[in-house]
Amino acid sequence: MRYTDKLIFVKLGAGDHYDPVKGEYVSAEPTEFEQLGKITRPTKERKDILFGDQKINQIIVHMKQPMTDSYDYMLFEGKKYSFVSQSTVSSRQIIYMRGDDNGLQSGNEL
Repeated sequence: MRYTDKLIFVKLGAGDHYDPVKGEYVSAEPTEFEQLGKITRPTKERKDILFGDQKINQIIVHMKQPMTDSYDYMLFEGKKYSFVSQSTVSSRQIIYMRGDDNGLQSGNEL
């Protein structure tokens, strides 16, 4: 298995806070960090078991090195994905993600 898909994990900033030096409220910028992984899409039968809905954008992320940092969401090909579940097999990590858009992507019709 080749881990060649570029994944961007995003951790949101701590939120708005008062900066006494600037004398105003400032918002923290999100932190992005990149990792390589392998993205697969579940089959119809697997979608039913994992997610229970066919009309949700789902992906399975295979990571050679487990993700130890916390993150709020992941970006892949310009789309935002949120965490659903994960498992670890040997030294590899498998993360199940759900997309932020409802509906089917092209090529994934029933």
